[in-house]
Amino acid sequence: MLAHKRCESRPIATVLLIEDDATSRRLLRRLLEGVGFTVLVADDGRRGVDLYRSEHPDVVLTELLMPEQDGIETLLAIRREEPAAQVIAMSGHQSGLDYLHLARQLGATAVLRKPFSPSDLAAAIDQCLGVRAVADRPS
Repeated sequence: MLAHKRCESRPIATVLLIEDDATSRRLLRRLLEGVGFTVLVADDGRRGVDLYRSEHPDVVLTELLMPEQDGIETLLAIRREEPAAQVIAMSGHQSGLDYLHLARQLGATAVLRKPFSPSDLAAAIDQCLGVRAVADRPS
């Protein structure tokens, strides 16, 4: 489970989750909301970019391979809107083309290869926000 130590002087961040797979979207949303993040959800890149423009989230977590508009196009569109946008690219696709490496080259702040652990997600969000996000540990 993802844990995020809330700093009283700073509100919890808003995360825009862009994921075409309904099961993954539901699980990630539940995980992020469970630790206090506000989560905006889009099921494709076009809707994600529209939400980014209207809501200005702190972090974008996007799948790379999606119908309508893929995550690479989404990353580039968001970067055009805000060059300093904090974008985490994720993908489980195994092919000759390394989409995660390409996303990193095009400006993703962090990349996650699926399946990833809650602690991997916490570290990526930590990197984006510059705050401490850690995996839950037994006391």
